[in-house]
Amino acid sequence: MSSQLCLSCGLCCNGAIFGDVELQPEDDRARLKLLGLRVTNPAQGGLSKFLQPCSAYKDCKCGIYSERPTYCRQFECLLLKKVRSGVVEQAAALRVIQQARQKLAEINDYLSQLGNTDYAVPHRDRFNQIARSMNQGGFNRAKAMIFSKLTISSHELNLLLAKHFYPGVQE
Repeated sequence: MSSQLCLSCGLCCNGAIFGDVELQPEDDRARLKLLGLRVTNPAQGGLSKFLQPCSAYKDCKCGIYSERPTYCRQFECLLLKKVRSGVVEQAAALRVIQQARQKLAEINDYLSQLGNTDYAVPHRDRFNQIARSMNQGGFNRAKAMIFSKLTISSHELNLLLAKHFYPGVQE
């Protein structure tokens, strides 16, 4: 059950849910870097992080699954928890996943139309880059219309993620 949901989803790996993931003390930072994760240097007194979208994530699969970081091993989204507990049926969960992935694809399309195709950066950060550009007068009427659609789609995705995916969120 969980493998079918996760292999259909990937929102925890593709930058939709997280912008970065904190490595745990037991994670081998050097090994994860060697495996291709974009690992940051730890903040003073803090832990290293690896950036999302995850560089090991390809075609809804983890390329380093057997060596993935601790947080990745432990994470379960709210939707998965609801399916496991019987609150949500698997078919309904798959429809929610499809809806979220379609919304993210729509957002990526709008971002591309506005000139931001850096898919190694989470869509939220790309949205913020475009918003700063728009606020500095870097727009015409056509771009303003695309930006308004992008803003609405981003809001709709955020609502969907908050309702169905963020762990710890209760209805």
